[in-house]
Amino acid sequence: MIVKMNVVILCEKPSQARNIGSTLGIERQHEHYFDIKKSELLPNGATLVWSVGHSVTLKEPDDYDPKYKIWKLDDLPIKPEKYEYKVDEGKRNLFNTMKEHLASAKIIINATDAGIEGTHIFFAILETAKIDTSNKTLKRLWISSEEKSEVLHGFRNLEPIEKDLLRFERGKARAISDWYLGMNTSRFATLKANEKTPNLPKIAIGRNMQVVLSMVYQRQTEIENFISKPFYELDANFVLEQGDYKGKSRLKFATKAELKSFLEKNELASDKKLEAIVSSVIKETKTQNAPALLSLSSLQKLAFKKFKYDPDMTKNIAQSLYEKRVLSYPRTDSKYISENEYEYLKDLVGDLKTLLNIEFEPIFKPLKKHVDASKLTDHYALLPTRKIADLVELSTEERNVYLEVVKSATAIFMAPYKYEETKIVTNINEVSFYTTGRIEKVSGWKEILQDGDSKDIILPNVSEGQNVYGVPLTTEGRTKPPKAYNKGDLIELMEYPGRTLDNEEYSEERDILSEIKGIGTAATRDETIKKLFKNGYLDLTDKNIVFVTDIGISICKLVEGTSLVSPVITADWEKSLKDIENGTLKGEEFIMTIEKEVTNINEKITENLKTTEFKAKDADAPTCPKCKKGKVINKGSVYGCTLYKEEGCNFSIFKTIAKKSITDKQVLDLIVKGQTSVIKGFKSKEDKEFAAILKLNADGTVGFIFPKNPTCPKCKKGEVVDKGKLVGCTQFNDTGCDFSIFKTIAHKALSDKQILDLIEKGQTGVIKGFKSKEGKEFAAILKLNVDGSIGFIFPQNATCPKCKKGEVVDKGKVVGCTQYSKTGCNFSIFKTISNKELTEKHLTDLVIKGKTSKIKGFRGKSGKEFDAKLILNKDFKIEFDFS
Repeated sequence: MIVKMNVVILCEKPSQARNIGSTLGIERQHEHYFDIKKSELLPNGATLVWSVGHSVTLKEPDDYDPKYKIWKLDDLPIKPEKYEYKVDEGKRNLFNTMKEHLASAKIIINATDAGIEGTHIFFAILETAKIDTSNKTLKRLWISSEEKSEVLHGFRNLEPIEKDLLRFERGKARAISDWYLGMNTSRFATLKANEKTPNLPKIAIGRNMQVVLSMVYQRQTEIENFISKPFYELDANFVLEQGDYKGKSRLKFATKAELKSFLEKNELASDKKLEAIVSSVIKETKTQNAPALLSLSSLQKLAFKKFKYDPDMTKNIAQSLYEKRVLSYPRTDSKYISENEYEYLKDLVGDLKTLLNIEFEPIFKPLKKHVDASKLTDHYALLPTRKIADLVELSTEERNVYLEVVKSATAIFMAPYKYEETKIVTNINEVSFYTTGRIEKVSGWKEILQDGDSKDIILPNVSEGQNVYGVPLTTEGRTKPPKAYNKGDLIELMEYPGRTLDNEEYSEERDILSEIKGIGTAATRDETIKKLFKNGYLDLTDKNIVFVTDIGISICKLVEGTSLVSPVITADWEKSLKDIENGTLKGEEFIMTIEKEVTNINEKITENLKTTEFKAKDADAPTCPKCKKGKVINKGSVYGCTLYKEEGCNFSIFKTIAKKSITDKQVLDLIVKGQTSVIKGFKSKEDKEFAAILKLNADGTVGFIFPKNPTCPKCKKGEVVDKGKLVGCTQFNDTGCDFSIFKTIAHKALSDKQILDLIEKGQTGVIKGFKSKEGKEFAAILKLNVDGSIGFIFPQNATCPKCKKGEVVDKGKVVGCTQYSKTGCNFSIFKTISNKELTEKHLTDLVIKGKTSKIKGFRGKSGKEFDAKLILNKDFKIEFDFS
């Protein structure tokens, strides 16, 4: 309990101030502060002030000396005698209000975000405002949620400021070292590169930024240099009355000659049935517990995989949910909770079941995999708070992210996933072939967290020692290059960079990387990725594959062999920063280490420059559409004409328009074609999202073209427009037309195309992933009824053409008969034949008509493409028809 006068609470942002203020009780609102009511917690009330994020930042070089405005090699390295902060001029009035109240306070409570950045902001404000804290008491509000009960608990248990002092030392050391490294290596690299190739853009080099760029470049180089080689495998198809099954020999041959020799030696060179024997049958019931709880990084990866949300977007959504008090502290690296969080989640299970529309008997036995206080640092895993969100009040994006966290938290109270695994070893002439099947016994947590690895693989009943027949099969394949990265992979790459270190000699380095949880933190990783794209060092292909641009490749070559490209050294720096927070290393010592390293980096840059080529920034640049003479080049925050200084051509395109980052391709389309395709994610001044086409006007300015909305299929007068949780008719207020389509139906979020198909065509294609009230998934076609309502059409499975009893259903890699496990009907069609993926129509035509039309794009063993029809022969096997 605080009993002294003049208590000042400092929050990091207005939304935080409103949440904390409303919990404590606001007596009077002023422009830049609140008067807090007297209460048991605050007997004399308090004043609550707030910043707007980083209202103070480290000074720029030219703030110390105007000469640094012009970049010169002679001025390097730039090292201020004392690093100082400056006030963001746009926030000067806000800062003055904070300064006035903090100066007169007797007790100051730090209520910024509970993390390194929030702590850094608090002390940077005190330092810039020159607040003498020698005669003041400082306290820390440390909470993981802005939910009311958590805030009140935090104020009843305010922490001493000592830990915060070390957090500030860490935050400041990181900021200064990043400043020193960035300013001096970026200027040095830019000036030296321009000596060799004039008219290059400024080169931006950063501690975390460069190591990520280099790791992507390393993977890109591996893919480009990869030479695909053929290989040959030996499988077998085993035949018995109860049904067929396939076995793999686990043998791989580099050449056809090796394979042929092996087949002849073991008397397997036959396409006829050979005698075989089942040498082993092992059945085992296996159990999988619910996956780890979500950290911010794992949520970002999941959201990219499921919804294609950028890491930055996911973090902002999580922050928004936190400010709505329905999500715990978002910038967490942890996947664990303590007993305290487990207990409050126990009380919420009923509400979570209702929210997810599922029913199960909860199991209250915490596992170390989820509940382990010894693994916690500053914050616990992402959780829903006690305040259950009203899904109708959330945007589609917020709802998607929130429900993933809810499902993750609910799963730890659900039964384990159980399945029976059967392993069969079958021998032909002493050569072993291995088969694995699985049958689900208890779906458990997989009812809500599907991971794509749950399909049943049903095998016929066989016993050890049983005689069967086997037909040897040989398959040809080619080695594949490493997988290219997408944006979601970059977060995982930063969190687990040790996975790029394959050699045994790096085992210790992998341990270090694992111990300090990778490169950067949950709070900073998405910003690093964002900068790489903004600076033009990374870009995306049409298939969302990340690639290093020409300028990015040149920078990677320029810093090759330096500490900047090593994930191990970068991670070691992160470990040193953690040591500062733990009190085992001084911030000044770490800064001195970085200063020495910058000298080494710049020496290596000079050496590498001899063999590094840069393209002048206007070499491949498009011609300016306004003056028709200059070139449009990257100028930092804008693309602009090269003739701005010489002829005053002011043509420019900002890289961010209406809060949406514009890609290089979209800028190029604007310049060359005069407009882009439809771009989603723009935001209005009211922060409402909208989609539009960017158009280049005749005067060189950029404008919006709004895509035409479809006509209402019910009243035929209005247009169907986006209304948040649904799309609906514009005539609702005028004529009362109530036509609408919810964007989420039966727990399945509809795509824009599916909604448009419903409106314009009257129905969609088959959509998978709907969920019944019992939580069971189903597939259906959505149909627009005559009255404007939406109905389901359930696809009917075709009758099996072989046994005439079962139905042909999806079984993963094949479609096959439902009578397989009952009568042994083994009718099946592989979904991919000769490297060609068959469409649903192809499969349907084969089952119902017995043949397809001509299909293009099959590929033979030699790699040559061919076209053919597929037919079902009298034995119900697939054959090619080349007629």
